[in-house]
Amino acid sequence: MRYIIVTILCGLFLAGLNAEQFEVDIKYLGIPAVRVKIVHTDSTISIKAKSSKFASIASKMDNSYDVEYRDLHLPYTYRKEIDQRDYQEDRLTTYHRSRREAERYNFADSTTYSYKINPFSRDFFSSLFYLRDNLDEEDKQIFLDANGIIWTATFSKLGEEKIRTFMGKVNTHKYLIQCKKLSEAEQPESDMLTNNLVDEDVSLVFWFTADERKLPVKAKFMMKPFAVVWKLKDYSYK
Repeated sequence: MRYIIVTILCGLFLAGLNAEQFEVDIKYLGIPAVRVKIVHTDSTISIKAKSSKFASIASKMDNSYDVEYRDLHLPYTYRKEIDQRDYQEDRLTTYHRSRREAERYNFADSTTYSYKINPFSRDFFSSLFYLRDNLDEEDKQIFLDANGIIWTATFSKLGEEKIRTFMGKVNTHKYLIQCKKLSEAEQPESDMLTNNLVDEDVSLVFWFTADERKLPVKAKFMMKPFAVVWKLKDYSYK
C-alpha cells in the first residue's frame, strides 16, 4: 500500500519536476528489436521497454521498471513488471542499507524473499545514471544487484571517439564495463533487458557525449553469437 501511495504522488508531481526523457532503440543484427523510453527526475527513473512488431514474432517484450532513489543514485525501491513470451515477473525490491539487506516482494504469490547486499548496491538503471554523473572519478568499481545476486562492475575508459548520432556526429568518451559475480549462487532466470546482460562473459561498451550532459548515446553488449546495440534516438529535458 505504501508503494502505491508513493507512486500516485510521484505521478501527480512529476509534471512539476525537471525531467529528462530518453528514447532508445535496441538493435539485433541491425534490426530494431525493442524501443525503450526512460524518464529521469532527481529522485526517480521510470523505464518502459516494448518489442517492435517485427521482433514480437520471435520474442515478445512489454516490460516496466520503476526506481526511487536517494543520494548517489542509491535505490530505495525498485519495481520490475516483466511480460515476456516465456517469462513473467512482478516484484518490488526494498533496500534496507543500514542492515545490509534487501527484501523482494512477489506480487504474484504474495511472498517475500530477503537477501544480503553491499550497502552501495544498485540496480542496472540507477548504476548507469550514477556512472554517468561520475565518469571522472578514479574509483569506478560499483556493486550491481542483478535479481538478488550481487556483482562488481569495473568501469574503465577506452578513449575518445567521434560517432554518428541522431544529433549528427558528436565527440564521445568510450567506456568499458566488465562484471564479476561475488556469489557462488546460480543466476536466476530474469528479464532480457537488464539482468541477462550482467555476465562475466559479456563486455559492455558505452559511449557518452563529451559535454556537460554526458548523454549515453550508444551502448554495445558483446553477446554471443552477435552483439546487441543500443542507440539513443531522441532526448529532451524540461
